[in-house]
Amino acid sequence: MSTTPTAFAGSVWTSPHASKHALLIHGLTSSSQAWYSVANELAARGYQATAPDLLGHGNARRGTAYTIAALADELRPFVAGVHGSEFPGYDLIIGHSLGALVTLAFLSLIPEDKPVRVILIDPPLEIASGNDQFLHGLFIDQITKPLIVEQFCALRPRWSRKDAAWEVLGNHLCGTDVIDAIFEQNGNPWSYTHKLDTIPPQVTLKILAADPSLGALCKAEEAPGFVEVVPGAAHSIQREDLEVVIKAAVPDGPSNISDTLAASVWGSPQSTKHALLIHGLTCSSASIWFRIAPELVKNGYKVSAPDYHGHGIAQSGTEYQISALAATLRPLFTKTPTFSGYDLVIGHSLGGLITLSLLSLIGATDKLVRVVVIDPPLEQDAALVAHFRKMFVEFVTNVRPAETVAGENPLWTRDDVAWHTLSEELCDPAAVEAVFEQNDPWTFGHLLANVPPNIELIVMGADISLLPSFRVEEAIPYPHVKTRVVEGATHMIPREFPDVVVETALHGVPK
Repeated sequence: MSTTPTAFAGSVWTSPHASKHALLIHGLTSSSQAWYSVANELAARGYQATAPDLLGHGNARRGTAYTIAALADELRPFVAGVHGSEFPGYDLIIGHSLGALVTLAFLSLIPEDKPVRVILIDPPLEIASGNDQFLHGLFIDQITKPLIVEQFCALRPRWSRKDAAWEVLGNHLCGTDVIDAIFEQNGNPWSYTHKLDTIPPQVTLKILAADPSLGALCKAEEAPGFVEVVPGAAHSIQREDLEVVIKAAVPDGPSNISDTLAASVWGSPQSTKHALLIHGLTCSSASIWFRIAPELVKNGYKVSAPDYHGHGIAQSGTEYQISALAATLRPLFTKTPTFSGYDLVIGHSLGGLITLSLLSLIGATDKLVRVVVIDPPLEQDAALVAHFRKMFVEFVTNVRPAETVAGENPLWTRDDVAWHTLSEELCDPAAVEAVFEQNDPWTFGHLLANVPPNIELIVMGADISLLPSFRVEEAIPYPHVKTRVVEGATHMIPREFPDVVVETALHGVPK
């Protein structure tokens, strides 16, 4: 099974009230999800914020051409219509560091009749000979001599712990070959100030530069008339002074929308098949599906994987009943000219229960839909619930070192371990407590009873000898439910046997 990420990968934050569109382009060794704080603020102000992963970063595919022009060209679908033919264009574009240079490179693609506000955060417009070699070595060290979350928190006291966690993961997912190519293909000389001479008339440009005393890469004299220096802020201004970035981006936008939604996305806007993937407790959308989603894309799917409240790149909430978590995902089912419903839905663990709660909505389409629920904890007695509550709260309160997680899970890859550790860093302990508190008694077997006739429901279980959450006998009263037990798998089937999940999703239960 291939683990090569797809070209079209990124993150989206939105709400049912979104009327404007923002595009966010990350910097070197970062990823789309690292925009979570900016994007959640924009979503609360009525924006749908889309953040692609640059080539060679995050969940995007690897390549060989890493010139600024090539990186910009890779994003052409995001600029020209990743949202479908009805997309009206972006109202706001924000680019950080390398992403700011990529932003400058694709401004010519913006429709002439669409006014757009562009914010560039500390762009490295000019790097003197010698300094480029220093920066090259600095980024190589970030990857080959990785720091842990606590070390980043100490080095960057104005960052949140989540910011530090995303920095750790971004470095893990970006290889030294990408760093080498970026510097080798864009230097000699590294000079992009001339791009400011061709700003289209419909673009309102502002540049936020870091404090010169804190290693700013953008100098005010390089772009007179455009630059605002942010005192006390280092290069990642969006992490150090979020208020300044939001004020520059949305000068008069009140934050009054609470029902926002965040999701990871993979695939082409031209795809005619749609898949929805729902993660489990303490996981996140990208962390559990990063190997499965690209395989679905190869088979013609556009994939959406939401983060529900208190997890991943989503905001925290107050309602954590299974039905309430399912209700927050209802906007994902809104019909459009290019979307008439999902062809495939996969839910793991708690996400499996959420999936079962959504069956009537999933089935509200003319399509035949395959629904795969992976090791759902349908029935748990009070003692077991208390055990799991204590265990999961401990996991997200005192996150285990990667080495410990790897030792406990010998079938996981290094990327699985990195993503899992990050997810536990991002998970709100209060959300975990609330999930158990608000779903007492824990009894959800009845959700198997009412399955719409156009849904093929498959429940996958872990090896009976490895403490499965789902027991095949729980499905016996429901003959319309198909089951499949994965021998040798623990509860974390998507990490240990992603190929089996993909096979089941695409072809059903083997005869």
